[in-house]
Amino acid sequence: MWRFDSVSALGNYIKDRVSGDPTLSSVEVTGEISKIVVYTSGHAYFVLKDEESVINSVMFRSSYMNLDFIPEDGQMVTVKGRIDYYAANGKLQLICNSMSLAGTGNLFEQYKKLYAKLEKEGLFLQSAKKTLPILPQRIGVITSPLGAVIHDIVNTLRRRNPHFELVVYPSAVSGSACPPDVINGLKYFQDKDPVDVIIIARGGGSYEDLYGFNDEGMARAVYSCTIPVVSGIGHDNDYTILDYVADIRAHTPTAAAEIVMPKLEDLVNDIENNRGAMDIAISNMISSRRKDLDMLKNHKALYSPVAYVNNQKAELSDQINQLNSAMNIRVKNARGDYNSIYSSLIALGPMNVLKRGYSIVTRDHVAIDSVDKLTIDEDVTVMMSDGQIVTKIKTITKNADQDREG
Repeated sequence: MWRFDSVSALGNYIKDRVSGDPTLSSVEVTGEISKIVVYTSGHAYFVLKDEESVINSVMFRSSYMNLDFIPEDGQMVTVKGRIDYYAANGKLQLICNSMSLAGTGNLFEQYKKLYAKLEKEGLFLQSAKKTLPILPQRIGVITSPLGAVIHDIVNTLRRRNPHFELVVYPSAVSGSACPPDVINGLKYFQDKDPVDVIIIARGGGSYEDLYGFNDEGMARAVYSCTIPVVSGIGHDNDYTILDYVADIRAHTPTAAAEIVMPKLEDLVNDIENNRGAMDIAISNMISSRRKDLDMLKNHKALYSPVAYVNNQKAELSDQINQLNSAMNIRVKNARGDYNSIYSSLIALGPMNVLKRGYSIVTRDHVAIDSVDKLTIDEDVTVMMSDGQIVTKIKTITKNADQDREG
């Protein structure tokens, strides 16, 4: 057994052996690009892979700038270079000096064929998109119940407008289980637990991680879904087949929540502005009609023979009656629309939420939203729909932290 005095000594030994191997000092290999990132320094880092293995790879700026194409995930390339061991982080990597296209990666090829097929059938047409509801009361989310995505969506919705119900359908968001889970979620919300809008979401990941959303069955299920669907997959530069067939594509899961739920204060301001504009429009219409009437009253024809005058007065009286009737109907309808919208907002108010069995814990009239803000033996007030109670905290149990999603 050979003993090394330190990890650095072992790392340096490995580096020397790798660097001194003539086979590894000049290699040529063909594989598929994945997870490529080009930094501001001009260096490109990526993974070169086949069906069974991967190797971390890097192409420094001096070599990358000489390429005659832009490397992308899914491309099949042939690279030449050497194997190096970076002792500082224990990483074995392929230093690429040159790169050329060698065909197209299998996954990327499948994606292009499916995209062309569905586009030809019209599944991506804007005319097929459904309109999102202005104020959804029940929102369905198909995503993993673990990780940061569902928490980001819930927090965003609550911050914009707390008056909603959320139904989460647990789903795999990568791998072979992803497409059937999402399809079953769409069926569930259509057949068993109707909602006003559906969000399909997952966090960022590699091309392979997101590939489950490039499924033909999922695309057709979204296209035929009777409920509007918003996709929130990955990050801004991640595109899947789901994004093209969904009614609206959001850049991120958080953006999907923002698209679905308008801000409560914006809705209230819109109502007030519309009411003001409606009052002004009605006043202007009445003023205009009154001017017309005054002009008719002063018309010289009214001083003509009695028969003509009587006939004109009869027509004028009919016009006045019709005008008054039309104005009354318009004012009544306008007030009815306003009262209906106002009643809907009141129905979503906090007291009505309490009547459905919820309660609010407060201390000194301030709502408590986390167990971290409570202490043992502390007195708190629990508000219910028909009153309130004062109780003492006996035990505190905090939910276990959940792993954040890729």
